[in-house]
Amino acid sequence: MKIKNIKKSYGNNQVLNDISFELKAGDKVALLGNNGAGKSTLMNIINGNVKASSGKIEYGKMKPTSNNTGYIMQNMTLPPDALVSEVLALFSNDEQSKEYGLKLVKEFKMESYLRQRFSNLSGGQKQKLFLVSALQNSPEYFFLDEITTGLDSESRGELFKFLSSNLKVKNSTLLLVTHYLEEALQLCDRFIILKDGKIIADLQKSDLIQEEFSFVEFLVEVPEFEAYKLKEKQYKLPKELAEQAIIKFNKELVLYQKTYRINLEELLS
Repeated sequence: MKIKNIKKSYGNNQVLNDISFELKAGDKVALLGNNGAGKSTLMNIINGNVKASSGKIEYGKMKPTSNNTGYIMQNMTLPPDALVSEVLALFSNDEQSKEYGLKLVKEFKMESYLRQRFSNLSGGQKQKLFLVSALQNSPEYFFLDEITTGLDSESRGELFKFLSSNLKVKNSTLLLVTHYLEEALQLCDRFIILKDGKIIADLQKSDLIQEEFSFVEFLVEVPEFEAYKLKEKQYKLPKELAEQAIIKFNKELVLYQKTYRINLEELLS
């Protein structure tokens, strides 16, 4: 799939400006950047939900369709009275998908959800349901847009552990939009960073590990990157660190980086 010179404007507001990159089957790509960078708009153009103002996408044999794509975004809604079992049936493509969905329900320890109504689920439970609903169809493509926003660190970790294991089995192509570098590092091996509607960096995971990349400049989560590097060194990170990793950085809070590193040394001592 080749994304060529994509531009998108809403009136006088240019959201994307000359975006070009290539996506290969099986790639795991994270779109990173601050609010308003154009991440979600770009994802929706690629999956066909939004039309670009100019430019083109050459899909080749990689055309996303409703049958081969799993698309999950934050704050998805369904009829509140729908039962969880009905939601799974609604999103399944065929009987084989339904059977696999029930297998995933057991694997994810969700059997107790099946007779509950969608409206009675917590935010984390709803996102688990949407993940299973998409995974049951064994999609070739996964488009995930800020799916853990508002969840606590434990729920986030559980979701991504489950998703990571299933993506490896199915070798689906993944496009992930997130503010959390920790999530991107768990699932992705390529990182495209957007700022003001433009690509300012296109990096492999090895580039992130080996180089002191300026994440603060691009409003990407620095503490989570530090935590990831420590995990690579086999440190067992305490719960306090996982909670601190959620704290958002911006240019006015760069000084917090020094405080964080002091606290980090204390936690690991």
